[in-house]
Amino acid sequence: MTQAPPDRTAGRSLESFAREIDDVAAEHGATRAEILGSLIAGLEERIAEDTEILSLARRLEAADREPAETAFEHAVDIVARGDGRRPWRGK
Repeated sequence: MTQAPPDRTAGRSLESFAREIDDVAAEHGATRAEILGSLIAGLEERIAEDTEILSLARRLEAADREPAETAFEHAVDIVARGDGRRPWRGK
């Protein structure tokens, strides 16, 4: 996938974008449709990867915010202390 220089990415018009795509197509001996198809597929792939990374980051952030001790670990600690309570049975 060909990327435009950073100074050419903002404020594009449809016509200027079409000219850029046509220039790339001419350089590669391809049609506008082929270049657009490749561009769209590449962007969709990048979005999917970024979405997966975002999901993992959110899950990790949420895990870091949760208390380290789970209810099960708390129950095991109570039983280990020998006070006879069985929190998993509600008694």
